[in-house]
Amino acid sequence: MADPINDNDSGSQSFSAEYVRELRQENASWRTKLRDLEGRYNELESSLKKTQVTNNVAQELTKRGINANPSWISLKEGETPQQAVDSFLNEYPQFAGQQQVEPKPQPVKPPIPPAHRSDQRTGMPDNTRSLKEMKEDPVARAKVRDQYRQMLSDGKRLTI
Repeated sequence: MADPINDNDSGSQSFSAEYVRELRQENASWRTKLRDLEGRYNELESSLKKTQVTNNVAQELTKRGINANPSWISLKEGETPQQAVDSFLNEYPQFAGQQQVEPKPQPVKPPIPPAHRSDQRTGMPDNTRSLKEMKEDPVARAKVRDQYRQMLSDGKRLTI
């Protein structure tokens, strides 16, 4: 790029037209970026406010034991979540008498009996059981027999 400052015959300095055009384009691009970012910021800010209001209403509903969707309740200007829930309950009294239902506890799975346990790394029956116990357990016997047949078909040798 050429020198942006040109000397005129009169001794004053001025910028070339090309340099001024580049500066104006760069300035315009920054203004456009600023407007776009301000728009995105305003959208995010309003979304955050809506989320906060919904969360506050949801907390108030939970505190009162009311099973209702918080998005059904809108806050008017200067209204607190408590006031909004009160006005909602005045308009829809069927929600006021609700009792919060406690979730039923899930049944706990019983532990696997020792006769059916196997070593997680190898899939082999537990070595903590005696050979006699394993012979008496049909499931353990079937597993050992299947694994033995698999080893024979693979051509692997069992070393003890």
